Amino acid sequence: MSDELGDQASRRREELLKHSLQILSSAAEQRTGEATRAQRNQLKEFSKLLGRNQTSFRNFSVFDRMKADRARCEMLLKILPCWIMSPDDVARLFPCAPGVFDVVIIDEASQCDLPSMTPVLYRAKQAIIAGDSKQMQAQRFAFTAVQVAAQAWREHNLDKLDPDGTFDPGKVSLLELASVRGSEEAFLDEHFRSLPGIISFSNDRWYRSRMRLMRDPDDRRVGDPDAPVCRLHYVKGALVTPNTQENQLEAQAVVTELRSLMANPGYSDASLGVVCLFEQQVGLIQELVAEQIDEEMRDAHDLVVVNPDGFQGDERDVLLYSLSYDATNMDQAALSARQADRPHIQGMLNVAFTRAREEVHVFHSAPIEQFGMASGEGAIKDWLAHCAKVETATVDTGTLGVQRAQSEFEVEVMEALRAQGFKVTPQYPSCGFFIDLVAQKDDARIAIECDGELWHEDEHGNLKTEDLHRQEILERARWHVLRIPYRKWRADPASQIARVSRALVESCHTETADESAQRESSLPDRAVATAKTITVDAHEAAVLRALRGGATDREHVLRTARVQLGRSKLGSRIRASLESAIASLESRKLVAVEESELFATGDGKDALLSVAAARSLIRRRYDGRSRRWR
Repeated sequence: MSDELGDQASRRREELLKHSLQILSSAAEQRTGEATRAQRNQLKEFSKLLGRNQTSFRNFSVFDRMKADRARCEMLLKILPCWIMSPDDVARLFPCAPGVFDVVIIDEASQCDLPSMTPVLYRAKQAIIAGDSKQMQAQRFAFTAVQVAAQAWREHNLDKLDPDGTFDPGKVSLLELASVRGSEEAFLDEHFRSLPGIISFSNDRWYRSRMRLMRDPDDRRVGDPDAPVCRLHYVKGALVTPNTQENQLEAQAVVTELRSLMANPGYSDASLGVVCLFEQQVGLIQELVAEQIDEEMRDAHDLVVVNPDGFQGDERDVLLYSLSYDATNMDQAALSARQADRPHIQGMLNVAFTRAREEVHVFHSAPIEQFGMASGEGAIKDWLAHCAKVETATVDTGTLGVQRAQSEFEVEVMEALRAQGFKVTPQYPSCGFFIDLVAQKDDARIAIECDGELWHEDEHGNLKTEDLHRQEILERARWHVLRIPYRKWRADPASQIARVSRALVESCHTETADESAQRESSLPDRAVATAKTITVDAHEAAVLRALRGGATDREHVLRTARVQLGRSKLGSRIRASLESAIASLESRKLVAVEESELFATGDGKDALLSVAAARSLIRRRYDGRSRRWR
């Protein structure tokens, strides 16, 4: 029966993930447990070295001596085999020898030029190159002129050895080279960051609608779930000085909106950012932000004000855009240059339009139709039209009627569930599919697949492979999938309704469970098996999780705990809170402090964590799935 097979497949995936985490944890414990005292002392010394200013020439000799000791490097990689570094870090810390690493994974490869990455690739036995050809391209040879690079290319006869220019560092990025010389290629088609209304423009324009959008419209995590995810703010004003890129009125409108969002409890946990098309507008808004918003509030919302070039690889919950252009005082050529039909410019716009997770606010001082280039066309103009369409769309999935169901079977199930008081939506769009039915009650909702024999079973009466694959994708997007087989529905519809009710209760329990308990559930059995539970606040929990993850050096613990808290920067306020948490944990004998190192002790090592925020720190958050404040 399809329900049994679907449940078994779901459980098996959870078991495989659990076993994988157990293997990784056991391997880490074994490596550190086998280290001798001398090796541990070397690790402590190395940790202190990493705390030095690695870009200062005064420390170059220290790192040169360290990486010259091949045995020491091998010991380091044996105990700590996985490293996350920049190309400069690789060159600074590890010897330039072939095969130092089994595998090197290079991310954002469209930003990587060949000269910078050659030393990294030389140290690897195998390379995995990840990147997006539709995003910004590398700024080739930033350390020298293009003419000098071309002359060197000719002087060394490389133009004859490579007439097609496959290895020309002035023209080819690492991603482009990998697409030519790589042995395998895979398109990463699942997009988890943005809500559909935000990402759909780039998906259609630059990716030919190939991306699978893993979030659905109701998955709103900050702000008002009934408000549009894209909002246009028309600011009628002029630039401060003709032929500049500063728009004073637009800049002030952006800062006013920022202050309004920060005062709204629905955005209390939201990260915020401002993107400006022009550098002068960036400077103007940065000045206004510094004057009108205090530093603690900026840190709390991880606020940044940048141009699109500075946002690749970054993201925020809510982004505000200041376009500056007013079609009166700024030269139209300046706007055309920011949307020219060139790969780097189009990649820059793609990056700019896809950095927001939850909400977009666009401030513009000219009508949408005036944002085109001389030809009248332009990506910015089309994007504004898309935002306007999203803003005015009024689709209520809760009002979709029975006529959307695809079969009489689905209609029967839907009517029976509604008779029991459940809210049911047929053919709900999510992850590139249409879920047969979505049942919702109170704080929970589940996906229901009605498995009729005609569409869901193969010639042997088994559930089709593509249905199992579809369920896997939906579960990866955090859906609870329940399958109702046609024959079981015919035999006993009441028992199937009861299954839906139980699943909603279980789902509701999962949604309202403490987030720390959810995190702990992914730890190995040894940590979950204990019945002991300790109550800590959010900062104390972050410190303990950092220690349990293997961090020991105090600065490393602080940085790791900052990540656990979801902060992108270790500002003075966050640092002070974490230091206070360490002192509290030490007084409770959950953490031991030895010089610059920290260690979890007693219950701090393995007890379950119950996180209780201090009353003054509690922030209300709007849960888009349950449509309730928490």
